[in-house]
Amino acid sequence: MKLLPAVVLMAIFLAFSASVAVCARAEPFEVIGSVSSHPVLLAGETRLIDGLDDVGAQLEITTTQNVLDPDVGMLLYSGNPVGNDPAGMAPLGRYVSISISDEAAGNLKRLAITMPYYSTELRASKIEPGTLVIYLWNGVVWKRLPTKADFVNGMLTAETRSLGIFSIYGAKNVTENESAGYKCSSSSACSDWSVCSSGWHNRTCHGLDTCTGERSDIVETEECSSTTPDNSDSSITGMLAGRGDAMIMLSILAVVFILAAIVELKRGK
Repeated sequence: MKLLPAVVLMAIFLAFSASVAVCARAEPFEVIGSVSSHPVLLAGETRLIDGLDDVGAQLEITTTQNVLDPDVGMLLYSGNPVGNDPAGMAPLGRYVSISISDEAAGNLKRLAITMPYYSTELRASKIEPGTLVIYLWNGVVWKRLPTKADFVNGMLTAETRSLGIFSIYGAKNVTENESAGYKCSSSSACSDWSVCSSGWHNRTCHGLDTCTGERSDIVETEECSSTTPDNSDSSITGMLAGRGDAMIMLSILAVVFILAAIVELKRGK
C-alpha cells in the first residue's frame, strides 16, 4: 500500500513529460525576427513600416481616423506555425505574423504587405516564380490574396483588411533531370527585324529566367542584304515611260495635221 502514492506520482510525471514532448513536436518553430512600431497614423494618409531587414516584410497602413499611438507588430517564424499548407501549393518557407492594436484595426482602411523573394529560396523550394502568391492564414484557412509581382526587383505585394500570418506559396517546377533533381528554364520573345541599313539590321529579345524571375533585354545584330531596287532599272523604266508618252503626243499631232490637210483640199476644189 505504501508503494501506491509513488506509482501515482510516477504516472503523473510520465504523462506530463509525454504532453510536453507532443507540444514540442507540434510546434517545431520559433520567432527568429521581430519588429515593434508605434507610428502616428493620420486619417487617410499612408504610413510605411519597413521590416524587410528584420522579418522580410514591409507594411503600408491607412486608417479612416487618427490613431496616435497604435501598437504594430511583425514576427518572423522559423517554420510553419499553422502546420498545413494550401492545397496544391508549395511554401517558399517564410511566415510573418502581423498584429495591430484594436483602435488601429477598427479604423483600418487599407493594409498592404510587401514580401521579397530570392533566387536561393526558389531553388530550395523548386517553385516557378511566375506562380508566386501571398497567402493569409486568418485563423481557420489559408486565403489566397490578389498579388502584384515585381519580377525585376523580386517583390510581391498584396492588399487586405485582415490580419494574421502571411506567407508566400507557388506551384512547383515539375521539370526534372538526374543530376540536379530539377532544372530551370528560360523563355524569350523577339521583335521583328528592323529595316536593312548599310548591310545590317537588328531586333530586341525579351527573356525570363524561371529560377530567379529576372528579365533581360538583348539586342541582336545580323548582316543583311538590301532589297532596294537598282536605280538603273528605275531609270530605264522612266525612260521607257517617257518615250511612250512622246509617241502618243506625236500620233495625236499627226492626226490633227492630216485632218487639217483634208479640210484644205476640200476647200480648194
